Amino acid sequence: MSDLSSLSDRVAACARRMERADDPETPLARLYALVAVRLLRYAETITRHRDDAEDAVQAAMLRVAARPRQLARADEPFAWLMRVLRNEALMIVRRRGTRKIVPLEPGLPQETAVDPRHQLDADEIRWNVRQAILELPEEQKDVVVLKMWEQMTFAAIAVVLDIPADTAASRYRYALQKLSRQLSELAPLTRQRDAVQAQSARQKQSPPAEAVPFLPARNPRNNR
Repeated sequence: MSDLSSLSDRVAACARRMERADDPETPLARLYALVAVRLLRYAETITRHRDDAEDAVQAAMLRVAARPRQLARADEPFAWLMRVLRNEALMIVRRRGTRKIVPLEPGLPQETAVDPRHQLDADEIRWNVRQAILELPEEQKDVVVLKMWEQMTFAAIAVVLDIPADTAASRYRYALQKLSRQLSELAPLTRQRDAVQAQSARQKQSPPAEAVPFLPARNPRNNR
């Protein structure tokens, strides 16, 4: 059984407990603990605002608490829950209108004395990849996020986005082609950085030149 299938089974189990329990708060809390990180991560990619993402998660959990049977009976329980979350996040974005978007991550520091292109490191590359994904067209971005970050199948993604699985697969393929073109610009910069670092390492490892002993000037009188 895959991790996603196991997660869906646990989500459904929590929903069934909510149906049967006199006090559904305990199974709801268990459900929240199980999926909150994933829900918040996905909501952030939609709202681009931490507070709005948290509001979307809370709204989705309240909707599930009101109708746990729908979640318990869903063919893809976790995907169904993500679909509820997506709808709540999109409603928040529409209500927000033109309100300023707060960046989810701080800007990367840059050395003013050094060409910033030489400062690329693993964290910065990951940040650039993340930004490239978030700047994809919405329909492609959703598929990439759900496939790459949440490890969902195209069948599950189809449930979240309410599209055919074949459409999800084609959007994913087009998105990867676009990402490949965008991120290819980072490759020469990374190679340039690696070359600079390798040259610096070689210079540090090279033994210092052997010192030439000081010889006093010869006195012409000694030659007589």
